[in-house]
Amino acid sequence: MRIDFYADTNEKFTQHVKIAESLGIDIEEVESQAWEVLREFDYENLPSPSNTFIEAVYRQINQKVSSVYGDAITVSYYANCLDSHLYMNDEEITRLSDFKAVISTINEGEGA
Repeated sequence: MRIDFYADTNEKFTQHVKIAESLGIDIEEVESQAWEVLREFDYENLPSPSNTFIEAVYRQINQKVSSVYGDAITVSYYANCLDSHLYMNDEEITRLSDFKAVISTINEGEGA
């Protein structure tokens, strides 16, 4: 059985996946992790596959950003299918360019 983890997501989340990939996160591995979580449930109690995947992607982004940038970038998120949000330093991240802007601000601060 093939699960469409992107069924209840939007373009903003597609951009979040690009951010994850730019951080070196293996999206296929994240899909596998989400699948393993879903396998623990019976059909009647199955959570949303999309939401499970979104949560896994955001968790990986949070871990990677924390390991690379430490306390310089604070990541928070809300995973709820089409109404999911990713924040870095209290700014909503909707595109890869938003993420790059946060990174450039951090890099500028190191040079000062």
